[in-house]
Formats: sequence, structure tokens, C-alpha cells
Amino acid sequence: MSALPMEPGMSSTTAACCTAHEPAVHSMEWSCYTPRMILESKIALTFAGIFFTTALFTGVWKYRCMLRAEAHVAPFYVDTAHRAALLYAFAALLLARLVEQSPFPRMVNLVAIGGPLAFFATAIVTYIALGFENRTDNQFRERNFATTWGMVTLIVVEITGFGVLFAGFLLRAWAGW
Repeated sequence: MSALPMEPGMSSTTAACCTAHEPAVHSMEWSCYTPRMILESKIALTFAGIFFTTALFTGVWKYRCMLRAEAHVAPFYVDTAHRAALLYAFAALLLARLVEQSPFPRMVNLVAIGGPLAFFATAIVTYIALGFENRTDNQFRERNFATTWGMVTLIVVEITGFGVLFAGFLLRAWAGW
């Protein structure tokens, strides 16, 4: 591969080492050493960190509940909050990686990544609230807006958001976009 033309403020050494396959993602600035992180990745990685931190703290909560309970089992929604936070932390990492490869405009990517992350966060917060209430009953037993239309919205937003990012990845990886 040939070296890229020098950008304003770029040293000749940096210009010589940069090749066409090393651009900063979604940026016209070239750097061999410090590619800039795109906003969409920053958002997803921030949420991944928040979710993982939440998983660590809900894990402590779960452990304390297990120590205190006669059967040594944490309440259902405490356990669910802990597991959901762990799973959503890694789901956010997957979204961050997919959005880095998306050829779509920034606004499309922001909506595609923001929807699932918002619903992941809402689910974790809901499970934590149910855990604090010490509810052991199924939240879906009571039909209301959240358990009907809220769930339909969650399904559509999460699947569509992921689908857009995955389609973008597939287009870039296999179709050369």
C-alpha cells in the first residue's frame, strides 16, 4: 500500500507510516497511532461501563441477600437485575464494535445504537426497582401499558437497532461499502 498524502500538521514520519487501510473510523484525519473514537462508540462503551459497574454492585447486593436468606437464594428480581446488567454490558460492547464498521450516516448510527441502549438501561433500572420492592411475582402477571405496548416497542427498537448496525457491518465486511 502506498503512503497517504500529508495532512496539515502531520509529520512526514506519520504520513509515511499511514496507509489507506489505517484511517481513523468515520474521520478524514489519518493517524497510525491514535485513531479518533467516533461518538457512537463512545456512547456504547460508556453504557457498557455503566452496565458492568451496575452488575458488580448488584452482584454484591445479590450476595448479601443470599447470605441473609434462610434458603440462601437471592430474590428473583435482584438476581435478574444482576444477570441483565452483565448481559447488557457485553451486548453494548458488541454494538460498539458493530457501529465502528457501519457505513451509515452518524444520525442513523446514533438512533440505531441509542434505542437498544436506552431499553437495556430501562430494563436494568426496572429490575432493580422490582428487587428493592422485593417482588417475587412475575411483572407480566399484571397487564398494563409497560407490559404490553412497552414490550412491543422494546422488541421493535432493539431488533431494528441491532439489525441496522449488523446490516451496516455486513455491507462493509462483505460488500465493500
